[in-house]
Amino acid sequence: MAEAQGNDSQSPGEDSRERARPEQVLEHWGRRAGRFLAVAASRVREEAEDIWAEAQSIKRGERE
Repeated sequence: MAEAQGNDSQSPGEDSRERARPEQVLEHWGRRAGRFLAVAASRVREEAEDIWAEAQSIKRGERE
């Protein structure tokens, strides 16, 4: 019976560590996904600005 109580006293600590690890992994992947999306959005914005500038240039007759 004392042995069972000893295991029960260790379980909550182990459970919290077992839960902390998946949370850390999810936070890590969330940060990576956020960074990826920020870079992708920045590149898309830059490309859109380039296309807009080129379209305006063509409209003004600066390009053939």
